[in-house]
Amino acid sequence: MKHLIDSVESSIKIGNWYSALTLTLTLPDIAGKVDYPISSSNKRYSAWFDKYLGDKYKAKVGPKKEEHIFLSGNDCY
Repeated sequence: MKHLIDSVESSIKIGNWYSALTLTLTLPDIAGKVDYPISSSNKRYSAWFDKYLGDKYKAKVGPKKEEHIFLSGNDCY
């Protein structure tokens, strides 16, 4: 995985935006295959996203501080 992350960073440094975007959007599916090898692509992508990135897209909002999900794994997929 490190070589893939390094590729994203390298693409950003040289301004290869299409490569950076493609790799960034593909990484959850690649990593999800490790955690969830049997499930379908959309299920493993969503599950991996929710497990590792989901907290970054949640916040308590409003006067009652209710939890709101701004981006879920399904939405991202």
